[in-house]
Amino acid sequence: MAKDEDETEMLNTYFTNGAEVEISSDEEGFRGAWYEGTVIRPIPKKQRRNNNDGDESSKNKLRVLVEYKTLMADKKGKKPLKETMSLVQLRPRPPPERRRRFKVSEEVDANYNDGWWEGVVMEVLDGGRYSVFFRGTRDQLEFDESQIRIHREWANGEWTPPFDEGEEEDKEENNEDLEFKHADIRLHLDWINGKWVRASQALKL
Repeated sequence: MAKDEDETEMLNTYFTNGAEVEISSDEEGFRGAWYEGTVIRPIPKKQRRNNNDGDESSKNKLRVLVEYKTLMADKKGKKPLKETMSLVQLRPRPPPERRRRFKVSEEVDANYNDGWWEGVVMEVLDGGRYSVFFRGTRDQLEFDESQIRIHREWANGEWTPPFDEGEEEDKEENNEDLEFKHADIRLHLDWINGKWVRASQALKL
């Protein structure tokens, strides 16, 4: 019962209708990646019980209908793919973070093949580019700084590492007086109605 209550709270907090999310898939060729999408609506338990797929365990789990942002259901690429997912396959879309420099051996996500794939920085190149190695496919590809982000895990409503850890590490390594610039300050954001919004906007809601 407690687990059902936890899932319901998670659904009502992070996966309401219209919430911007990232979606993982167990299908071959898509495993290990997170794809951007939007929650359309939850699937009522009554509707799932009427499904004759024979999987009783899946019928007891909360599931939601989602629409992908980058994956399409047709060859022309005009009809976004829609799928029914369990909550363990979803997470909120990470809030935007300031651009930063990455280091060799740092775990990152790279925007590749329509999704975010986990990799490791192997080499820092000129011009703000990085060589990233993907363990799953054994590929090593180059990406612009804007195409990669720190790899984070989301569990129990929290991100690991938290979103302020990178900034704190930068401060300690510099070990010098900091002169803050407008570009170095990350806006305070609140999660409201399935989206990250500025604090000033939140006051108006």
